[in-house]
Amino acid sequence: MNNILEVGGLTVRVKEKRQSRTLVENVMFSVRPGRCLGILGESGSGKSMTCKAITGLLDSSFQVSGQALFNGKKLIGMDAETLRRIRGREICMILQNPMNCFDPLHRMGKQMAEGFEAHTALPRAEVRQKCVATLENMRIRNPEEVLMKYPHQLSGGMLQRVMIGLALIMEPKLIIADEPTTAIDSITQYSIVEELKMIKSRNGAAMIFISHDLAVISQIADEVIVMRDAKICQSGSVQDVMLHPTDEYTRFLIQKKKAVMQKFYQVVSA
Repeated sequence: MNNILEVGGLTVRVKEKRQSRTLVENVMFSVRPGRCLGILGESGSGKSMTCKAITGLLDSSFQVSGQALFNGKKLIGMDAETLRRIRGREICMILQNPMNCFDPLHRMGKQMAEGFEAHTALPRAEVRQKCVATLENMRIRNPEEVLMKYPHQLSGGMLQRVMIGLALIMEPKLIIADEPTTAIDSITQYSIVEELKMIKSRNGAAMIFISHDLAVISQIADEVIVMRDAKICQSGSVQDVMLHPTDEYTRFLIQKKKAVMQKFYQVVSA
């Protein structure tokens, strides 16, 4: 099966006064349809910067080089308008804090309708039906009531589900989820991961899942790259990386996860 995204030699530098600092260095990976690549690393490792560079979300103060082929199209160097259309139709982004993605002054129904109107040519009469159907697909109860509420009246997990539903309107070929479970509780976190796994298998979309949490990555990813200090320090299948960590930092992350799980089981069995 052909790769939907191929990234090679990706490097990002930022201009700071008279110096240039490297934020991503020579990163290489690929993603196939129906598969999920996990990008694991601590804050500042370059994991989110990698995906922002690929999708053209960095301003002129950043220098991006290398190659990113999406369905054979060169994303790096593509004109801004064409890239914007691809982001809206073929590549969708799911961000860390859904509260920042919605206008607190408008009801959810109005904001969801604007999302449909921006990406489809549906008549207004059908838009509300589609809004309700989207919420139902994301297993949100009482969708009509939710459409009448303001963002602050919904939980973080529910807002995340709404954002995922909106992102999937155009049936994208690539989903980039940037720390989507960081700001929510563990029960909702598990639920969101299950939703994304279902979407991946049902829609056959390729997925990139960015996280600092090895436990979450191990639940959803098929392959993983571990980043530290702007570089990839280990890559491979999730099972391979978990069972045979060759890098010191990767071993540290795995040992840390095992220690947390051991402590959890001690508390449960006490």
